[in-house]
Amino acid sequence: MDSNDTIERQDGFLPTQATWPTIVDYLGLFMLVHYRGSPVGAYDEILFSPGKCAFPEGDFSSITKIYVSTMTSVVNGQNNWGIPKEQALFVTDRKHHTEITHVTGMDGTPIAEMKFSLNEQFPWYLFQNLYFTSVVLPGFLRKQLMIIQHWQGKSYQFSFQNAAHISVGQLDQFSAREGAFPDVNKRRIRLVLKLSDFRFSFTRALIKPL
Repeated sequence: MDSNDTIERQDGFLPTQATWPTIVDYLGLFMLVHYRGSPVGAYDEILFSPGKCAFPEGDFSSITKIYVSTMTSVVNGQNNWGIPKEQALFVTDRKHHTEITHVTGMDGTPIAEMKFSLNEQFPWYLFQNLYFTSVVLPGFLRKQLMIIQHWQGKSYQFSFQNAAHISVGQLDQFSAREGAFPDVNKRRIRLVLKLSDFRFSFTRALIKPL
């Protein structure tokens, strides 16, 4: 999805510190993930990245808003990668090729609600359940997987690898409470993907003082 500077400054949860760079590419990312297992156990996650930013190390992505379902994931993400995780409650209802997820604060206050489904219209049904792994990407493309986080006076730089079966989907409905999560409806959605058999790992972060 893409947007513009005005939208992201008002609704993208960009850090306010002077060290935060400008956005140079507004092709952002919104993800809902259900991890069946991880080093910190199973958990759910919803995250937003506004696009690539002009860090001194280069133009890289950063996660500006993220909720997860367990406190263990919150602590692990903050301490190891500087990811600004917050805890929330997730309730998901799956029916056939449709999934509805409600995310609320620990006090029960609504955060976001979304409905996804597979896009079975031509030609998208031809691109369902295709296997992809980032391992096969050439070096200059793997560099695009780099992430930089600024968290509590430190810079965390790391990359990731992933593999999954990919299907083309669609976002049928989305709503978010203002001040809790970015409103996806304000942005142009370029592509919706469903990933199954998802394998994902971060590298160890390079941590430097800001």
